[in-house]
Amino acid sequence: MTDATREPIVQPERRRRRGWRWLVILLVLFVVLWCAYWFGSSWLAATAADRLVASLTANGRALACVENTTGGFPLTLDLECTDASFTDDRQGMRVALSGAAASAPLYWPGSIQGSLAGPLAVDAPIQGLSLDADWTLATAELDAGFSGVNRLAVALDGVAVTPRPDGVRLLFERFSAGEAEVIAEPVADNAYRFYVRAEDIHMTPIGGENYPEAAAWLDAAARDFGSALGTDPQATIRAWVAGGGVVDVERLGFALGDASAIASGTVEVAPDGLLSGELIVRLTNLDALPAAIDEIQPGAGDQVAQAIGAAGMFMRPVEDDPDASDLLLTIRNGTVSIGIIPLGSIPPLRL
Repeated sequence: MTDATREPIVQPERRRRRGWRWLVILLVLFVVLWCAYWFGSSWLAATAADRLVASLTANGRALACVENTTGGFPLTLDLECTDASFTDDRQGMRVALSGAAASAPLYWPGSIQGSLAGPLAVDAPIQGLSLDADWTLATAELDAGFSGVNRLAVALDGVAVTPRPDGVRLLFERFSAGEAEVIAEPVADNAYRFYVRAEDIHMTPIGGENYPEAAAWLDAAARDFGSALGTDPQATIRAWVAGGGVVDVERLGFALGDASAIASGTVEVAPDGLLSGELIVRLTNLDALPAAIDEIQPGAGDQVAQAIGAAGMFMRPVEDDPDASDLLLTIRNGTVSIGIIPLGSIPPLRL
C-alpha cells in the first residue's frame, strides 16, 4: 500500500480538543436552558400570585405583603412575604402575620416547603373574635403531581393562643401546645394514612388554674383509598366514603393527666356515613381520671367514677401492665356500646 492510499491519521490531541469543545457547548446549553427554566418558573409563580390577589380583590378581600421577594437562584425558587395581611371586608375580618415563606426545589418538581413566622393577630369584630397567637416553629411540606396532592405534612412547636379582652370570652385565658403534627401520606397496599399528634397541651380556664396536661393522637390508614388526595381532597374523601371504606385504626386516643385511653381496631364506613366496627381500648391509670375531670368540671368526677365502676365488669386486665385494662367497644351503624350497654351514637360522616 502506497502513502497516497493510506487513511489520514487523526492525532489524539486533536480528538481530545474536539471532545472538550462539545462538552463545553453542552454545558453552556444546559446553563442557558436552566436559567430560562428558573426565570420562567419565577414568572409563572409571580403571575399566579397576581391572579390570586386580583381574584380576592374582586370578592371584597385583600392579600398584601409589605415586602415581597423572590430568590433561590439557581437551584430553588424561594418566595418570601414579610408583614403579611389578609382582610375580608364582607366579614369584617383582618388577619396579620409577621411573615410567610415557601421554597420549591426546581430539580424536584411538585415539592414545596413552607414556613410561617409569628406572631399572628386575628381581629373579627362581627364574629366577636379577637386573639393573638405565636409559635417557635411552623412548617409545612407538600408533594404534588398530576393527580393532585400526594403528601402533606404540617409541624408546629411551642404554640400559644391568647384571646383578647375585647373579643368574645372563650373558655380559656390561654391555650398552648408543646408539639403538634399532621401528616397525610400514601402507604403500602393502596392505603392512605392520616396521622395527627398533639402533646403537652395546656389550657388555663377563665379565672382558674391550669387544667391537667393533655395529649391526643390519631394514626389510621384508609384501605383502597389510592395514592393521592387529588386536586379536591374533600371530593376524593367523599367518593371513598360513598364506596364504603374501611379504616385500620392503629392508634386513636387521648391522655389527661396520668390517665389515658388508646383505641385500635377496624372500622367500616357505610355509604351513608355511618360507622361500624370494633375497637379495643386500652385504659391506663383510670383511678386518676375522676380527679382530672373534676379539675375541669367540678362535681363531674363522681359521675366519671360511677361510669368507670359500671364498665369495670367488661374490662380485662393487661398481663404486663397492672395499671392498664382493655375494653371492647362495639359500633353498629353509629351506635357505640360496651357489651349490651349502649353508650351513645356517632353522627354519620358528612363531607
